[in-house]
Parts: sequence; C-alpha cells; structure tokens
Amino acid sequence: MIPMAINFDQPVHYISGGKFISSGSWIHPRRVIDSYELILVTQGEVAIAEEESSYFVQAGEVLLLLPGCEHYGTAQTENVSFYWLHFFEEGFTKRLSCQHFQNLNTDPLLVLTKQLLHYAGSDRYPEQCANYLMTLLLIELLLPGEEEQDGKLVSELKEYIRMNSDRPLSLQELSAHFGYHRDYLTRVFKGKTGMGLKHYIDTMSMEKAKQMLLSGKYTLQKLAAALGYEDYNLFLKKFTYHEHMSPSHFRATYYRTHLNNK
Repeated sequence: MIPMAINFDQPVHYISGGKFISSGSWIHPRRVIDSYELILVTQGEVAIAEEESSYFVQAGEVLLLLPGCEHYGTAQTENVSFYWLHFFEEGFTKRLSCQHFQNLNTDPLLVLTKQLLHYAGSDRYPEQCANYLMTLLLIELLLPGEEEQDGKLVSELKEYIRMNSDRPLSLQELSAHFGYHRDYLTRVFKGKTGMGLKHYIDTMSMEKAKQMLLSGKYTLQKLAAALGYEDYNLFLKKFTYHEHMSPSHFRATYYRTHLNNK
C-alpha cells in the first residue's frame, strides 16, 4: 500500500543531489535549508543533529531531514561517503517527520538513487523523470519495513519446511536455524498465512507422505522410516488424523494411473 503521506498523482519536486566522499576527518556544516534532504550513508558514520535531536547514521542507513530546521554535525568522523538528495514536498498530503531508517535493504534504494542522479544529470530527459524517481524512492523507503521483512521470513520458512518435509521438523529447529524465538515465528507465520506454523509443518509432511505413497516404491514401514518416524504406529496415527483415512486406504483409493513407454 502506498503511504498516505504521498500523493502519487503529484510527485515530489526533486531539486539536486550527489554523492559526498570525505577526505580524512569531516564534520557536517551548520546550516538551515528550505527543502527536505535524504541522506543515504554508504560508508562510515554521519554524526548530525536536527535542532535538539541527534543522530548517528551508519552505513546502510538513511536519514530524512526537514526543511527550515537547523542541521549541524555533532562529531568528526573518518572516511565518510553518502548520497544526498534535496526535494520539495509538492507530492505530500501531509508534512513528513524527521526519520532515521535502520535495518533496511538498501539495494533497491541505491538502484533508484543512481537512476535518479543519472536522469537528473542529463538534458535528454524531462524534469518529471527525476521527480517521479524521487517519489518512487520515497515510497520504497516509507513502505512498512517490518511487513516486508516478515513476508521475506515467511517465504524462507515455507521453503525450508518444503525442502525438509521428508523428515520430522520441530519449532525448536526452526527457531535455531532462523535465529528467532519460536513464539515470534509462530506469530508472524499466523499473521501472514492465517495458518499455525506447526499445522503447516504437518500439512507439508503429509503432502510428502502422500506423494511417496502414490509412487509405489515404499512399503508403509519403509515409508514411515524414510520420513524419519522411529515409531511406525505414530506415523499411522498422524496420517489418519490429518487425512481422515489410513495410509493403506489412501494408497488403495488413488490407484488409477495410465502407463505408457512411448
């Protein structure tokens, strides 16, 4: 969903931009400007304040500064580089706030920034190209990062479970593998899919079991062992519970397959 602060029918107005690279020790100058400024740090750290609020912006982080406020460096830093972009708020439905963005995937932001500077630096392209790219960059930045991260985590969980559906999986293993508490994984998965994580694990395990049953390559005992069940009766009980029929009944029910060798 596009953030409510941005009206995409009327893009923001890009003013200027570039990449700053310090030579040795550097501190941000004291100044007041009449436009927003976006700072995307690529190396080192920027120590800067807006009025009474101080920020230490690391590589891979972004700071959005407001117009009409005093900005000044709070400490000297070494080997700093960052992209800076100035723009007006024509495309905003309400004034943005000063924000320090952390834990970002900056790859799409860097691509858009480089495209923006390329088009803005050429006389071949109309001014609106830069305005729309600046607007798109802001949308990319302001989209809920947590939602994107949660979606990525759920996709990775699904793939890991699919790849390991031929053996028993536990929430403890998923917690250890992904580095999150099992309760957090369960909450995020439920919120994104509407299904409990343990239920999804069981569902994928049963799908694998059904696939193996219909292959005709396994006896029931060997199939249970191949799926990692040390207790054959536990496999029978679990399969019957989820599929509402026994494994042997399932295999007998779906037996019609046309065979050919040409």
